[in-house]
Amino acid sequence: MSCFLSTCCSDAVSGAGESSGPLLKRPVIIHRAILGSVERFMAILTENFAGKWPFWISPRQALVIPVVSALDEYGRKVQMQLHDAGFMASIDTDPGRTLNKKIRNGQLAQYNFILVVGEKELNNGTVNVRTRDNKVLGEHPVEHLIERFKAFTASKTISAETEF
Repeated sequence: MSCFLSTCCSDAVSGAGESSGPLLKRPVIIHRAILGSVERFMAILTENFAGKWPFWISPRQALVIPVVSALDEYGRKVQMQLHDAGFMASIDTDPGRTLNKKIRNGQLAQYNFILVVGEKELNNGTVNVRTRDNKVLGEHPVEHLIERFKAFTASKTISAETEF
């Protein structure tokens, strides 16, 4: 509610008064946009980054993709490790899609990092990391990945994919 405008202006409106005549009242302005400045800020960020959010504020930080359905359990384990460390991680276990289709969907959804897990990664306790721009960063231990993610979040870097 804003009374500022009504006090700086000498305007008054007539209201229902007593029998002696109309009563002059000062108008009050009620604002609806409580979060208007936050909404404008989010709109500016969305337009500026064009959907490619920096890692530290991205709603889609990592996507885990098991190569075959038999590796879904390991994929879920990796996803939970990332989630427990405080990161937004999803997993694509749809058996109806090929590996390339899953990777492409992750890129289109603008996940910062796509983590592919296969038999080799299961045996080594690692993940194969690639960016949303399809740059393959190679095989990394999950612990190292979590350390890097924490560093990206702490530094609030805009280009985590190139700094990996």
